[in-house]
Order: sequence, then C-alpha cells, then structure tokens
Amino acid sequence: MAIKKVLPLQASTRPETKNFVTAAVLAVGDVVALDSGGQLIRADRTNKTRSHVVGIAVNSSVGGTVVTIPVQTGGITASGSWNFANLGQPVYLDINGGVVQDTSAFPNTSYLTKVGIAIGANQIAVQPEAPILLQAQIDDELAMASGAVLKQFIQKDQSKTLEDTKLSYVVNGNMISTRDDVDLPAEGGTLLTNNSMLECVDHGGL
Repeated sequence: MAIKKVLPLQASTRPETKNFVTAAVLAVGDVVALDSGGQLIRADRTNKTRSHVVGIAVNSSVGGTVVTIPVQTGGITASGSWNFANLGQPVYLDINGGVVQDTSAFPNTSYLTKVGIAIGANQIAVQPEAPILLQAQIDDELAMASGAVLKQFIQKDQSKTLEDTKLSYVVNGNMISTRDDVDLPAEGGTLLTNNSMLECVDHGGL
C-alpha cells in the first residue's frame, strides 16, 4: 500500500508567531512595535521608533502588569475590525496600532510602513517592511523627475534657442528664450520641489 505524504503549507501561508513581553494595553489585531526596553507597544506612523512594525497582536493584554503575548510576524491573520476594499493591495500602518490602505491624507512627517497585503475584507497577509519617512520618499521621486527633465533639457536644447528647441522656460511667470538664462541644478531633486519657481513646458520639439 502506498504511503500518503502530507505536504506542508507554503511558508507564506503559515502563521509565524513570536512571544513578546508587554505592559501596554493591546487588543487583538493591533499592529505592534517595540519600545526602547524591548516591550510591545502599539505601532504608530507619527513616531520613528513606533513606526518599526514587528507584527500584529494575536492576544489582548491589560496595562500595568508585564505579560507575554504572541505576535504574528508572518502568514495570514484576520480581524473583525478590518474592512478592506482594495484586495490585493498594500495595507499600511496608521495611528495607535491601526491600519489603512489610503495614505493620501498622511502628512509628509509620517512614516510609511507597509504591514502586509489585503487578501480579504478582514484578512492580511502579514509582511512588515521597514518604515520610510514620507518626505524622503517624495524627495526621492522628485529627484528621479528632476533627472528626467534634465535629460530633456540636454536632448532638446541643441541650439539653445526657443524657436529651434520648442522648450520654453518660465521663471516667476516670465518666459525666457535660452537655457543660458537658467542655472540648471544638478540631478538630485532640487529642480522640482514644492517651492521651485522654475517650470518647463514641452511644446513638441523636433
């Protein structure tokens, strides 16, 4: 008689838990981080230390007494308090151990921490990632955009005349005709910033 072999679940689907001590009030489903003493606290996007997510609390705890509770650091977990609309999309840390998918209202001073992926209305595939200061991410994107614009300057501005390049430069609302009139910044994001007074309009080119 053939022996049946039981195959284990894939690593990504197995709940992976680790026990931590805490003296904080935690609820099941709270996203948690560690304080300077190595104890669990609610994670929070507004604080650098608390934005480093270690996982999601599996048990609840009361405040004041040090207890040990398990934290899910990987695999799939669920909570009745979640109601995700964008399945298959990332779930990010919010305030006080909460989670959110829409980060458009986050101020630049927030830390963007991916907690995992929404795989059901109330389910997360837990995949914590390192936090990124939102302003730093914006600056990085602006740096790439600056590099792209700088390449357009080089490609289109062969004769350095507005008529030939069809690339106009506008400073404080006034059009100037040649690239020589502009001090181009080095590639690094300084061209396109929230306070930049320089904008470029591509009118077609040759």
